[in-house]
Amino acid sequence: LVASGGVFAALAISLALPRQPDLHQFGFSEDEPIIEEVRSEVLALVEEHRLLLELSRKQRQDLKAALALVPEWNADELRGLIRSALVLDPEEAQLVPMPVSVASTHVGLGEGPEVPPFLRYEGVLQFHAMSEDDVLHHLTDLWYTASSAALEA
Repeated sequence: LVASGGVFAALAISLALPRQPDLHQFGFSEDEPIIEEVRSEVLALVEEHRLLLELSRKQRQDLKAALALVPEWNADELRGLIRSALVLDPEEAQLVPMPVSVASTHVGLGEGPEVPPFLRYEGVLQFHAMSEDDVLHHLTDLWYTASSAALEA
């Protein structure tokens, strides 16, 4: 039994393929069918890889387009959801930055009509942590004011 260098190269390549060809189906008389089988498997793998890259690029473009449509005041919430639901490679992680979790300031979104009225502010807001007692006091005042207004109506 004498085999050509092409068959040995094809067999070496076939070891790395996801589906290795069954050499018994070819018999041992000709080298070309073995080489052609490995070649067709490699071409199928190349085509599958090309399609996966194309789908990945399309998905990345769709993600960019979707993130561009999200208003700035909802972006952090969406970024947090995406990061918790998907496993992002380093390049994708740049598309979806970490949500701001521990910020001491917030840049106002402006006072234009595209910003909801309750979020309109121009400039930089400083965040101040409130104590539990302060929160309770403000909520009690709010509840009292709302209840009084409802009773008067």
